[in-house]
Amino acid sequence: MARNFAEADFILWVPRKIIGGKNPDGTQQGFEISDSDWTNTVLPAINGTFHVAGVDELTTIHYWKADNPLGEPVWYLAENQDLRGNTAITTNDSSKVDEATVLYETLSPLRTQYKDAYDAEQQAALDKANREKYFVDNQIPENLGSLRAMRTDLLKDTDWVMLEDVWEAAAGMSLASVPAAAKEKANWKTYRQRLRDLPAQQADPYEYANFTGWPVNPAHADFVP
Repeated sequence: MARNFAEADFILWVPRKIIGGKNPDGTQQGFEISDSDWTNTVLPAINGTFHVAGVDELTTIHYWKADNPLGEPVWYLAENQDLRGNTAITTNDSSKVDEATVLYETLSPLRTQYKDAYDAEQQAALDKANREKYFVDNQIPENLGSLRAMRTDLLKDTDWVMLEDVWEAAAGMSLASVPAAAKEKANWKTYRQRLRDLPAQQADPYEYANFTGWPVNPAHADFVP
């Protein structure tokens, strides 16, 4: 009975210790089995009916449930290596369909466990990326360490504004496009002091959702002396 391997509900690759099968969305996905799960769960399930170590070893088994897209009955395809004759043997003995179903029912929860762990890991990575993007996009420090580092960078960015020769040079320029507040050195001192005071103004313990916001510099229209 021909079956589409891409539609197999359950697959076990023995030499590579991989358990796989079809996801709800129809995609195939496999997972490497840990040594402990292999020893304690997989080997006891396959030994005897489908696998005899050193004699007739199972290499791969595919299993199709009855509720498949084509409405076909339960079926399986097992590939074994006959070590006595060193030949590969493929079997789909209808007399072992029940045993194949028991194997599927025994091991499919293990695949679900690996699938759930993988999905959780992927979701955690996505959440972390989204969280980091949120902080960057909104210029919100994730913690006090980040706040102090960002504050230090802003102070460094305006160190030059406090140099006397900058103001001496500016005195001879019209600077028509520069906001009035930005032309006053005292306003830059105020801005820089607000930056220094910012960490102490945060809640203790710090919570990024309650961040009070960055002070605006004198070049910004919202600056208040």
